[in-house]
Amino acid sequence: MTRLNVLVEGETEETFVQEILAPHLADNGIYVSGIQLVPNTARANSRRFKGGVVRYHPVRDALVRWMRQEDKDDARFTTVLDFYKLPEDFPGMRNARASASPDDLEAALADDVADEARGRFIPYLQQYEFEALVLADTAPVTAHRGDMV
Repeated sequence: MTRLNVLVEGETEETFVQEILAPHLADNGIYVSGIQLVPNTARANSRRFKGGVVRYHPVRDALVRWMRQEDKDDARFTTVLDFYKLPEDFPGMRNARASASPDDLEAALADDVADEARGRFIPYLQQYEFEALVLADTAPVTAHRGDMV
């Protein structure tokens, strides 16, 4: 059985991982575990954290720590982080802002944690706010131009 560990940035992403992704992948023999990135300052102040990545190092530290704890070859790791408003210290940020694509950042993030990951890490950065996908209406648009208000 494969274990997929997902580092998420907020409550919406964590809920998606636990309630949608985990049951779906369980049918295929993949056990999914998701944790929310909560900065130490929020923990220390007992504040409710609303998500978002403020600095890169807590992301890296959380991933590396998790990879060391889950050191078996059947463990895999990924992220569900929004590309929007990633901090300037995120690896590859200078190139990614110019191209307006998370692809450069995903590659830079994978390179940055490569030694710890041993090929077990495939990062995912959501191009647009994850919540936009949750709120999107997937029904086909059938209205004609004259019908719109």
